[in-house]
Amino acid sequence: GSGMVWELQTNVSDDFNYVQAPSTAPSIIGGKWTNYYHNSWSGPLPTVWDRDHVRVDGGNFKIKASRIPGETVVVDGQTLDITHLGCATSVNQVIYPVYVETNVKVMNSVLASDVWLLSSDDTQEIDICEAYGSDRWNNVFFSEERLHLSHHVFITSPFTDWQPNDAGSFYTDGSTVWRDSYHTIGVYWIDPENLEYYVDGQLVKQQNIEAKAGA
Repeated sequence: GSGMVWELQTNVSDDFNYVQAPSTAPSIIGGKWTNYYHNSWSGPLPTVWDRDHVRVDGGNFKIKASRIPGETVVVDGQTLDITHLGCATSVNQVIYPVYVETNVKVMNSVLASDVWLLSSDDTQEIDICEAYGSDRWNNVFFSEERLHLSHHVFITSPFTDWQPNDAGSFYTDGSTVWRDSYHTIGVYWIDPENLEYYVDGQLVKQQNIEAKAGA
């Protein structure tokens, strides 16, 4: 607005210009991130989050993926290999009005590369970046040329999962392969009902949360 200026919130911002070795124990990364999810949930099977699969070096926050041969789990009647991954959660929380952006290089994997804002009760999720950068995708909406930009809503019991599925929620400029280089992806959380999504500085999507959630 007129006369308004942005202020960097240093307690929740990080350029990762330091080194943090992986740790199997609970740890605080750079004084700003815990090396796990925000509660005890270990991830959506067959994915398991491990504390020692996150680290910082070379100016980047890095997440490792690994598998132990023969380690499997049954999910919906299917026997699947367990994939070990990692995540980190900000020590401090933010609330609107706020603009949050990330400079991210999507991995070449069928696994998701994500940066989220998530409510404490796990019912509201603003996906700043959710992308599937694999070169062997089999779903045009989860391909290396699309970014999933959405507001995700959950009801925990009975479990219900809703998110927008319109074409605008799976952004593409028609040619960019997002895993090939770093891109700046951001969301302006304006108020309780309105979001704006930006890719490399350009406004690409506007979303009214109340209207979408009630649709």
